[in-house]
Amino acid sequence: MAVLDRPTRLPPPGGLVLTDGPIAWIADNQRKGISATPAVTVHATAAFSLEHWDRDREDSARELLGAATAWLGSKVTEFQVHGWRFSKPLRVEEHPCCVLSASPPLVLAGDAFAGPRVEGAVLSGWAAADALKQYRIF
Repeated sequence: MAVLDRPTRLPPPGGLVLTDGPIAWIADNQRKGISATPAVTVHATAAFSLEHWDRDREDSARELLGAATAWLGSKVTEFQVHGWRFSKPLRVEEHPCCVLSASPPLVLAGDAFAGPRVEGAVLSGWAAADALKQYRIF
């Protein structure tokens, strides 16, 4: 995440998913209404993150921000870095949840089942709730 000295050059609606380079997506936090000042969130690709995991986070952030220069259009005044080692599943199951046991009921759910985003996790949770309903434990 980076704070800028001026608004970004990101086109409306303020977010881009990229298919080339180290950046997976970039979002304008001011345009989204979650920041009063110009700021962006930049997510690296899985390949970049894997390659840079054991490297200095500040250096990795500078490299990502350098790759984002065309969309930033202004000076970065401050930034912070956070890494999530297991932020995205490597493989997504085709079923929205997995019933492991009927007695006691045990169901696995999450973004590794219905899609590697928050929406997938929600859909998977709903599917798990539906699966648990058949055991009438609620």
